[in-house]
Amino acid sequence: MFVASLTNNVNWRHAKREPMMEEDRSAILIAESNDQRRAHLKQVLDRQHDLVTVDGGKSAWQQLTQGRFDAVVAGFDLREVSGVKLLAQTRAHAELRGVPFVLVADEASPIDPTTWQQVFEFGRSDILCSPINEHELLARVDSIIRRARVKNESADMLQRQKSRLQMALLASRMVAVEWDISADTVLYSENAIEIFGIKSLSDHATGPTARKLVHPDDIDTVEKTIRNTLQGSREFQTQFRIIRPDNGEIVWIEERGYVATDASGKPTKLIAVAVDITARRNAEQAIQEREHYLQAIFDTTPECIKVVKSDGTLTQMNAAGLKMIEANPTANVAGNSVYELIAPEFLDCFREFNERVCSGHSGVLEFDIIGLRGSRRHMETHAVPLSLTSGETVQLAVTRDITERKRSEATLRENERRFRALTQATSDIVFRMNADWSEMGMLEGRAFIDSTTEPSRSWLDHYFHPDDQTEVRKVVQNSVEKQSFYELEHRVIRIDGTLGWMHSRAVPILDDAGNVVEWFGAGTDVTERKQSEEFQHRATQTLLTVIEQSPLGIYLVDGDFKIAQVSLGAGPAFQNVQPVIGRDFEEVMHTIWPPEFASEAVRIFRHTLKTGEPYVSPGLTEKRKDLGETESYEWQVNRITLADGSYGVVCYFFDTTRLQQAADALRESEVRFRMLADNMSQLAWTCCDLGECNWYNQRWYEYTGCTFEEMQGWGWRQVHHPDHVDRVVERIQRAATAGEVWEDTFPLKGRDGQYRWFLSRAVPIRDEEGTIVRWFGTNTDVNELRETQQLLHDADRRKDEFLAMLAHELRNPLAPIRSGLDLLAIADDDEHRDVVRVMQEQVTHVVRLVDDLLDVSRIMRGKVELRKERIEFQSTVRKAIDAVRDVIESHGHSLTITLPEKTVWLEADPVRIVQVLENLLSNATKYMDGSGAIELSASVKNESLFIQIKDEGIGIDQEFLPNIFELFAQSDRSLDRSKGGLGIGLTLVKQLLEMHGGNIHAESDGLGKGSSFHIELPIASPPEPNQNVPLELQSDGQTRRIAVIDDNRGAVLLLSKLFEKLGAHEVHTANDGEAALKLIREVHPEIVLLDIGLPSLSGYEVAAAIRQDPQFDDILMVALTGYGQDQDRLKSEAAGFDEHLVKPPSIDQMRFVLAHPKLKPSGKGNGGQS
Repeated sequence: MFVASLTNNVNWRHAKREPMMEEDRSAILIAESNDQRRAHLKQVLDRQHDLVTVDGGKSAWQQLTQGRFDAVVAGFDLREVSGVKLLAQTRAHAELRGVPFVLVADEASPIDPTTWQQVFEFGRSDILCSPINEHELLARVDSIIRRARVKNESADMLQRQKSRLQMALLASRMVAVEWDISADTVLYSENAIEIFGIKSLSDHATGPTARKLVHPDDIDTVEKTIRNTLQGSREFQTQFRIIRPDNGEIVWIEERGYVATDASGKPTKLIAVAVDITARRNAEQAIQEREHYLQAIFDTTPECIKVVKSDGTLTQMNAAGLKMIEANPTANVAGNSVYELIAPEFLDCFREFNERVCSGHSGVLEFDIIGLRGSRRHMETHAVPLSLTSGETVQLAVTRDITERKRSEATLRENERRFRALTQATSDIVFRMNADWSEMGMLEGRAFIDSTTEPSRSWLDHYFHPDDQTEVRKVVQNSVEKQSFYELEHRVIRIDGTLGWMHSRAVPILDDAGNVVEWFGAGTDVTERKQSEEFQHRATQTLLTVIEQSPLGIYLVDGDFKIAQVSLGAGPAFQNVQPVIGRDFEEVMHTIWPPEFASEAVRIFRHTLKTGEPYVSPGLTEKRKDLGETESYEWQVNRITLADGSYGVVCYFFDTTRLQQAADALRESEVRFRMLADNMSQLAWTCCDLGECNWYNQRWYEYTGCTFEEMQGWGWRQVHHPDHVDRVVERIQRAATAGEVWEDTFPLKGRDGQYRWFLSRAVPIRDEEGTIVRWFGTNTDVNELRETQQLLHDADRRKDEFLAMLAHELRNPLAPIRSGLDLLAIADDDEHRDVVRVMQEQVTHVVRLVDDLLDVSRIMRGKVELRKERIEFQSTVRKAIDAVRDVIESHGHSLTITLPEKTVWLEADPVRIVQVLENLLSNATKYMDGSGAIELSASVKNESLFIQIKDEGIGIDQEFLPNIFELFAQSDRSLDRSKGGLGIGLTLVKQLLEMHGGNIHAESDGLGKGSSFHIELPIASPPEPNQNVPLELQSDGQTRRIAVIDDNRGAVLLLSKLFEKLGAHEVHTANDGEAALKLIREVHPEIVLLDIGLPSLSGYEVAAAIRQDPQFDDILMVALTGYGQDQDRLKSEAAGFDEHLVKPPSIDQMRFVLAHPKLKPSGKGNGGQS
């Protein structure tokens, strides 16, 4: 069952829409909680409409308030908010009350009368019984939307017919009626009181009382309609009259409805909608009467009315039309073609226009016709499509003869053209104002200010600068009151938003009675003139300011030879002749200056005044008569024409007293500078731009023997050595670009043709703003210094070579000694064990002395590179202690160690830190008689590690303590020098700690009171968790094939024996390079210990030859040599060695070789003999 409610309020919030076409899809909101019914509604309506579907009342309301819909289809039983409540909310909303609304209910759920009453109160549109007929549903929904749109469009189209519109709106009101058949009761909607004229709804709430409203002549018709409906038709529509009880008026009612049945099909209710159609019935009668009236109008109107088919056939034309086409008034033109009347040049456009109108479009067209008698007339036709009952659409047109109007328009256009030409030639804008200037009728701004054709009352704010509006109102008021000419210059807001100036004029236009009807005005752009005047005014003011504030002195002498003007800058010159204005110029000059100069100045002024010849002074330095002080001036005089046309003389002068004094001082300074520069030992020169010399001192000319003409600019390059000049020029240009100090060393050729080396330097000289104004440079003779440096360098190189050779020669004999002692140490000989131990200690001591000697030499020359890594301090201490533990114990000393519990990390070279600690512990052991205690402690404070090594030894002399870390420094601790040493250990310790960013100092209370050494090192953050930690290498105990190669046969023998003692290793030997190469290729050893300084082929050459053959890549190549400097290690690495060991090798180093990670698990190599 469908009950529709449509408001008659036409003020929808939706945009105005054109009449619905087939392709026009409406927006419909479907709100239905029943899934099946919602899907069915969507399926039916989606064919022709755009849908939005929701399943609840709240979401439907949200869509309504946010979207735009042409209609709403909603169920009675919506969730959250029922359909009736949703309808009530919609009708209560100011912007939504006009939306067509359809409520949907299931036929199985009858609607109670109260709900019906609520629905009827809101108005409805249609009723449709279930089951839903798809075609009828579409038709009725379209009808609802169409009627709503028609109402909306009627409000605009029928504005001039208010009374008729109001009648139509009142007539559209409907009364909902529900008759309960069994109870014989009738329910009405509230508006029944107004429509039916009853006092209350209860007065006619039964069948009999309702029948009393029906006109007696129509009761039978009504009852017959009800009987037919109850018997089977189920739906009905009828028209009948009622008699209003309140005033007795007869009202025509159209009632449409249907029968509601129970489950058995028995009729239970008659539901209907009654509409007051009195106005429509009256209108139908009026239409019949109006047809006669319209026919009379058609026949008597002075304008042509015609009906034309789409093919151009005339079907009807009134008398005025027959006259226009020059036809006989009684002629019948029906059936003739209208195209025969159209002028040929308009025929195509008229044909297209006619076809367009007949296809449903209104329009207006101007064209020419040629009458039946041959005269041409210009026509304007207004045509609309007219649908006939046959279904055909024809053109209904009203055509006017506008020939005279077109002629008038042409005349008007010509006059307008002439008028515009005149105003364009004389003005930049034109405008019209009403009589009291309260409204501007039009303004043509011609790209100067905004044009407008619409009347405007805000013209003053829109066009005029706010500061000028008061003056404009004042002038306008005066012109209006006096009906006089308006004229004013004022500022306007131009079309680009900037300000401009306009000269406006307006004259009043009077009627025949002398009253002002409007004002016509024009304006001229005077912006450039006003800007020029403003510029001139500012320029004059600026010039006066410049004159007054100028550092120049300016004064004017008029034609009477009196001082007329004096600037502020000239005031001090006339300080003793005040007031000076109006004073005689000659008198003033003789007051200030001595007679001779005063007379000369007066003569010059009179000459210039008479002849106009200007005078420029070459400069003046004179002692003033009035002040007794010497002053200097630069001045000139010129004749000028004064405002009254007479001549005067203006004097410009500048006080150069200070400049003159500065120039004198500068000349004296220049003399002193040149004396100093010419007598200094260095060559000196200056440049404006670095490289382009503009001055040399005398020493330069004396050395080079060249003249300034030869040397100026870049001429100095000719005395440079050709091997160096390009480099020098490039560095000079780089320094000039960067504005930095230039320094270089190069040879310069003297006048004797010989080159000497000079240290050259140039510095930029800058002004107060930092800009380089010149460069000053010198060349210092360093020839003897370079020769001395070369001698020292050669001596240093020879010393390094000597130390390296000394170390090599000392290490070579130590190698077999250490190997032999290592053999004895591991032998089962308890009788000589102490002897062997002492000898091993002495060998270690000699090795350390050699290493320290080389290390300190390299450190002092900065040739030692630290190999820093993140190391654990506690483990580093343990390594140092392990190295000296045996020595400490052999001397009977005790060692106490106190270290931080928390791990301390250092960024350091682990070998060098161990070396430092080992050196200090060895000294503590060596310089302590008898049994004593040694303490090593460490603590962390303020991101630093503090280490202390303390002993109870012989102490340090207070006088020697400050020099203890100096190279080769030794205290006379004993006469027999039983402790030994070269005096380089502590120097080495200090240098290594400083290279790590640390420091060391010693403390002692004197001889016999022990000593302590205090170290400070920066600590580092812990390493990353995944950082690899080096592992101690241990031999796997497997048998290895080893080749020992050295030209020292004793060293070879003892080292071979040592390997045999360390395991059942297979040892092969050789004593020169060629034998070594042959041995390695034949035996393919796993390990090769190779001396570098071999006969025939060096160890480097042997290693390089072996590495060229890929089959020997698995061999562990170990360089065993007396050369241990960094460059030696780099050479061995480049030759292909895996390790570099310095002689004499220790047994621990040999164990390291046997445990090297490169060695394969198997005990034999891949090639050679087994």
